[in-house]
Amino acid sequence: YPTLFSEACRLTRNSTSPVMFGATISRGTRRAAGLTPLVQRRRHSTAQLGFVGLGKIGSGMVTNLAKAGESLIVFDRDSDATAAVAAVCGAGVSTASSTAEVGRRAPLVLSALPDDRVLLAVAEELLPALAEQGEGAIHVSCSTVSPETSRKLSEAHAARGVGFVSAPVFARPDGMRRGEATFPVSGPAWAKERVVPLLQKTALGVH
Repeated sequence: YPTLFSEACRLTRNSTSPVMFGATISRGTRRAAGLTPLVQRRRHSTAQLGFVGLGKIGSGMVTNLAKAGESLIVFDRDSDATAAVAAVCGAGVSTASSTAEVGRRAPLVLSALPDDRVLLAVAEELLPALAEQGEGAIHVSCSTVSPETSRKLSEAHAARGVGFVSAPVFARPDGMRRGEATFPVSGPAWAKERVVPLLQKTALGVH
């Protein structure tokens, strides 16, 4: 793992300067880059969190965050997985009927998805909903995906005024349940400042 983790840190750090792919840079891009961080942090400091993807890793993360006192709204295409997490976590977790609903109800959404294809499909539905939240909305991807996918998503989010943080998980499911994950994190500074304390509630190390 040490070599793999070091390489992941290098790749995610390098992805903080996204490559353009046809979107025009707007005021939203500048906001996502961090020109109004104090307003953003104050606005969402006590807001509900969203979570999409409740597999072995995602369900462990949600459980840890709920135990730490966070309020979450969650969704998975597998309704049984969603119901199971809600039953375990109790009042701290509510369920949504779609990814878009999560994005409309929570200004900070984490996702834990199996691969590039699924992440891109979820982001396509999530991003417009998050953009409606206004300044300070954030999507945290905890998936291990290619640098190209991370750059594409970073640019797409910035163009809509939404922060994108890449935080791939380094943990086995049992380690995640025990809060022993490690996350290399990259993204806009204002967004990382909001996200890192959350990830620390379900990790041994956030870098």
